[in-house]
Amino acid sequence: MIYFNSMKRSGLILILLCIAANFSLSAVDHFMMELGTGVMWVHSEAYGKEGPGDRDPDPIIFHFNLNFPLYFSDVFYFSPGLGISGNWWQYVETEDWAMPVDQMFRDLYVLYFDLDLPVGFQINFSSFSLTLYAGPQLNFRIPLWGENEEVREDMTDYLLSDGSFFNVLGGLSFVLPLSDRIAFIFRGETHVPIHNLWNDVGLPFADGLTVSASAGARFIW
Repeated sequence: MIYFNSMKRSGLILILLCIAANFSLSAVDHFMMELGTGVMWVHSEAYGKEGPGDRDPDPIIFHFNLNFPLYFSDVFYFSPGLGISGNWWQYVETEDWAMPVDQMFRDLYVLYFDLDLPVGFQINFSSFSLTLYAGPQLNFRIPLWGENEEVREDMTDYLLSDGSFFNVLGGLSFVLPLSDRIAFIFRGETHVPIHNLWNDVGLPFADGLTVSASAGARFIW
């Protein structure tokens, strides 16, 4: 498919990151896992078959996230994570693009599968911590099912070809320890669609910009 070479490149990046993480684990004193859920707002600049006025409100959707912070000192860490969410999408043949839509205008349901690879800096206070983090994100949007199977290939090519899954994320989190083993965590993030710098689909750079907020728990062992 059109996106095959991009997927091979992303696979190579993942292999290199896994090797680097394996070497760095010897510096980690303990292991952590974070489970969270929240909502995210996804901005869309695309419009439907009727022209620029034919667009739905930007969707606000639920998402789930799983992170594994690896601290190499009291303040620096690497936090690989996974995120899952989804929404209905429509493929617009006249413009050769796809857009998130309300269920009544749906073509296919699209699963969002995110791989986050940020590094962060933690500011420690007496009773809580604040962290700032940023890094690359691979945002794989995969069409699954729906009423219009005829557009599956075109929609898949649009969502995954030419590195259309490359984002940059930045975020802030608040960590409140509840015990030696459990902490409450709240985070806010912005996902910037950096792939719009080289993908010329006729849409503004802000198409796909995402802002999210979530809350959850950190488990330490």
